[in-house]
Amino acid sequence: YKSGILIDEISNYITLAGLFAYKGGRVHPVWQAAVDEGEVLQIPLASLVKIDRITSPTGRVFVVENPAVFSSILDEFDGEAVPPLICSYGQIKLAGLLLLDRLAEEGTDIYYSGDFDPEGLLIADKLVQRYSNRLKLWHYGIKDYRKTLSEHTLSSKRLSMLRTVKTSALQDVAKEMLLLKKSGYQELLLDELVKDIYMTYLSYI
Repeated sequence: YKSGILIDEISNYITLAGLFAYKGGRVHPVWQAAVDEGEVLQIPLASLVKIDRITSPTGRVFVVENPAVFSSILDEFDGEAVPPLICSYGQIKLAGLLLLDRLAEEGTDIYYSGDFDPEGLLIADKLVQRYSNRLKLWHYGIKDYRKTLSEHTLSSKRLSMLRTVKTSALQDVAKEMLLLKKSGYQELLLDELVKDIYMTYLSYI
């Protein structure tokens, strides 16, 4: 992408809702219609590269790793204005990074919540390194991890991945995960995630 060579521009996409895009100084009509109708957009890289700016009406955007959580949050807002929301589908594709880059350039605060497993913590860690103070870890603490514990025991190989985590807040969670050797699932935090979005979004809707 940085070299001007785009590979697989169509299947490299990101799923979002409640955001505005600008092209040629005007709001993109497709994005405007999606906000007006409360619809979800799947935007491929081929379309994102043609956009000049992307903004959140609230100055914040909420990013969830799990598509089931994304859908469940939107269900809670059925019939209301859709909140600024992104589904990253685990490892974030280039389209997702480009979208977040554009939002960060506008000074948007990015709230990220993902699964509690080694892969999930590493994704969050990379995002913190990329976006610094613009990236807010959202319900990604030790107490949150304990609430989401599953019966699934993590392998030694997967647990060893945690030793590369750089972010101090995530290192605390990593230590707890190394101790308990259990994964946790974002779905178990759904009520709290929805509550947070409502509290920050009420002034807009």
